[in-house]
Amino acid sequence: MARLSILIAPDSFKGCLTARAVAEAVAEGIRKAWPEALPRALPLSDGGEGLLDCLIGSLEVEERASEVTGPDGSPRPVRWLFEPAAHRAWIEVAEVIPLSAVGPKGVGAATSRGVGELIRIAANQGAKRVALGIGGTGSVDGGAGCLIGLGASVCDADGAALDPGSARLGEVRSVRLERGGLPEVELLCDVRSPMVGPRGAAHLYGPQKGLSVEGAAQVDQRLRAWGRTLDDGFGCDPSELPFAGAGGGLAGALMAACGAVPRSGIERLGEHLRLDEAILGATIVVTGEGRTDEQSREGKVIDHVLSRAKELARPVQVISGRIEPDAVRWLASRGARAHACSPAHLSESEAIARAEELLISAACELFAPER
Repeated sequence: MARLSILIAPDSFKGCLTARAVAEAVAEGIRKAWPEALPRALPLSDGGEGLLDCLIGSLEVEERASEVTGPDGSPRPVRWLFEPAAHRAWIEVAEVIPLSAVGPKGVGAATSRGVGELIRIAANQGAKRVALGIGGTGSVDGGAGCLIGLGASVCDADGAALDPGSARLGEVRSVRLERGGLPEVELLCDVRSPMVGPRGAAHLYGPQKGLSVEGAAQVDQRLRAWGRTLDDGFGCDPSELPFAGAGGGLAGALMAACGAVPRSGIERLGEHLRLDEAILGATIVVTGEGRTDEQSREGKVIDHVLSRAKELARPVQVISGRIEPDAVRWLASRGARAHACSPAHLSESEAIARAEELLISAACELFAPER
């Protein structure tokens, strides 16, 4: 078998392995099967969980630590990255307001305030622009908390200040923010959903955060009212705009109040990490994620890698933890070969515990030279 260069460009296995750990496990399996192969790891993210880990070692960045308000209102230590050459801060919202830190009061009381606080901290430490990775969040407050963290006044009908969470978002009647001194904000979104409607922040993603069907409908109505309040305050109602539903509506608030520009997270990260150049330098591309299903088609890492590899005429192998039957057919239609590294008989907890071992084994089997 000829010596080949293999690009390994996966997403994280959510709640299990970082994208870097996935790439390293696949590379180890390839080297075991085929010592002459040249695997190269390029871990990726769609803007959600794992964004910072993908950048460390791939860009010239400094890791920094700060303390902000967590989604439950308590102090939370967080990390972020500073890219000196571009005066850019990289912030992963999933680090600041993860679902795991929402607390006993639930998502209805969760605030995105810490995100705004961290943007302010980054600006005070020299950031002229902020790349905000939005995904994996535990709030559905429409970004009201974030604006408060930036210094906005968010008030009810009597002019009393609120930090509403989604449960009290419908009480907000006015919002004001002085934008002086704020950095440019670019939103790296993992979904293109609007803020409201059947594919909006509450209906589509609320149940993943613990909202009931009835609760999601109530939050959707509050987000609609919040959109009108944003329009009154800033001349922009983001409710129906693409990307505005990312981060529980956080993206929409920043689009309206700060003129933040939304982008597909994986597309933007691919540009920064020179994904096309890496694909062109490879003979074969390997990508994957924890579970490949119908959502994988909607602007996720695996979908983008498939698109770029097809455009650049490189074959793709997909190694995921689990692959749904419909996704196998979708991958085949995209010219990719699909490999589920977790046997069907394993429980989810067993598969998570053995994820690294299973990835190494799958890659070793896939790239073993023909005898």
